[in-house]
Amino acid sequence: MLPKIFWFVSLLSPAPLCAIYFYRLVQPVHYRYAVALCIVTLILLLFRWDYHWRLPTRRLSITLYAIALISLTIGIAIWSPWLSYLSFLLTFSSFLSANYERLSNSRSRSLRRGTLLYLCLPFCFAMRIPLGYDDVILSYFQHMTSYFASFALDFIRSPHYLNDTVLEITDKKFVVSETTGGIASLFALIACSFFVQIVRQRTPILAPLYLLSGCLVALFLSTLRLAITPLVYETFAIDLTQGWLGVFFAYTTFWVAVLFLISFDYLIAFSFSPITRDTIHVSNLANKNPFKLLWNRTFRKSEPLLVERSPNDSFVRWISMTTIVLLLLMFVAQVFHFSQPILE
Repeated sequence: MLPKIFWFVSLLSPAPLCAIYFYRLVQPVHYRYAVALCIVTLILLLFRWDYHWRLPTRRLSITLYAIALISLTIGIAIWSPWLSYLSFLLTFSSFLSANYERLSNSRSRSLRRGTLLYLCLPFCFAMRIPLGYDDVILSYFQHMTSYFASFALDFIRSPHYLNDTVLEITDKKFVVSETTGGIASLFALIACSFFVQIVRQRTPILAPLYLLSGCLVALFLSTLRLAITPLVYETFAIDLTQGWLGVFFAYTTFWVAVLFLISFDYLIAFSFSPITRDTIHVSNLANKNPFKLLWNRTFRKSEPLLVERSPNDSFVRWISMTTIVLLLLMFVAQVFHFSQPILE
């Protein structure tokens, strides 16, 4: 009973200021995914947790809880919703590091039992980057997207004019922030990439690859979305940035992005899966190879969830490699575009 009371009081203490924080957070379009992402992660926690309440006894959980108390004290003193949410995040991380996931006895899942700390990762993406650096990142991303889209329209010989981050055609202007924002924005797709990682229970060491995959997918689909919008307007006089068509187009882009992220997940898991044990007795020494043991120790949690090979593995690999090739070609085209002399 004591652990329940302890964690309920600790997690609910920063709640009033956290409510103000989330109210301000969802005002920008590119952060509106945060509430839904946190709710889905909490639902995932209910499926993974063994429901045994434990006090913070490990060094990591105690450290996180201590820093959370300091952040909460400062946040209340200076009335800072951001510090209050940081306190909640650290307290929640301490709770996850002190508790364990349940054992799975499914035939398609290996038996695992570890802490739930990896579930705090989506909550980290509900924290706004301080000092306005998130706007700097988005501005740089929008400039890259506009250059990519302009290059694509030049390639198909579609007349347009690029003015900073505004794409102009004959009688219409398309602002990049309006076209590439919403549910399929940069931060939303990066958060979805990490959510795929925690759902598939990949090792945290692979987090940089999931960050890279989220950035690549966001860049590719935002460019595609920005290039398609003026083409559809010129051909059919349909504005894909307004009304229900704009919402439908944004959600379609988002679900296509999710498929790309799942494809990247299969590629990452296949590339960094543990090396299987040799069954030939002649190569018994190979099983004691220190590099092999280090590789398996590092990526022991990154194996695909299916134990046996599936007939669809070759198709999944083909889709994954096609994704990588398309994105790399886009980068090569961008480099080639920037290397050309600018004609005045």
